[in-house]
Amino acid sequence: AKIIDFGLACVSSASHRSRTKTKVGTNAYMSPEKTAEKRYGPADDVWAVGCILAELLLGRTIGNVALDPTKRQRAIAECKSASESLGSWVEGSLQETPGRRPAAAVLEQGLASGGPGAQEAEERSRQEAAAAAAAAADEEERVRREAADRSQREQAEEARAGQKEEESEAAAAAAAAADEERVRREAADRARREAATSAAVADEKERVRRKALGRSERQTAETSSSFDDASRELQAESDAELDVPALVALAEAGDFAPLVALAR
Repeated sequence: AKIIDFGLACVSSASHRSRTKTKVGTNAYMSPEKTAEKRYGPADDVWAVGCILAELLLGRTIGNVALDPTKRQRAIAECKSASESLGSWVEGSLQETPGRRPAAAVLEQGLASGGPGAQEAEERSRQEAAAAAAAAADEEERVRREAADRSQREQAEEARAGQKEEESEAAAAAAAAADEERVRREAADRARREAATSAAVADEKERVRRKALGRSERQTAETSSSFDDASRELQAESDAELDVPALVALAEAGDFAPLVALAR
């Protein structure tokens, strides 16, 4: 392997002569001294770490805050709002004066051990876990209630369907009974009509029979009367032709021959 670029390298010495003025890097992470093209040292890297830590806390870039104190203070305040301890590390690392920034070793040790913010991060993690568990419990309860509500609705619908079916069956039974009653009444009415018709026919037959009998009796009476009249007329004629006194005298004398001849 070959080393081909020493543009970012400098001797880690406190000596003023060892510091470089080479301006190489990303503007958003350059320290004020590098931006101003002044000599810089390890404190420049501490500044860059502060910028990265701020971005990690906020979840966004903070831009070039090296020459904008207002933007820098706003970013530091937001970082402290997100985490007081880590925000303090950001504030120390983004000091405009290099000498006021923490040494790289101190910053490394503090961040590696978690520093004062470890407990806060752990507490926040516990809170987040508790919030997630509570949200899961709420969701589970919501699902359970929805299932219970759905079950109740289904049971209510089944009950309504059963009631409707019972009502339909009752209505069908009532309709069948009504139809049966109608048929019975119609049969009874028909039987009454037939009985009335039969009675009327019988009455008419009896009337005709009586009329015929009356006519026959009248005819018989008339015939009998005519026969009686004829008999009386014949008797009268016979009586006129016979000599009754003479026949009586013969009978008294015992001579019945003339009477026998007359009878013949």
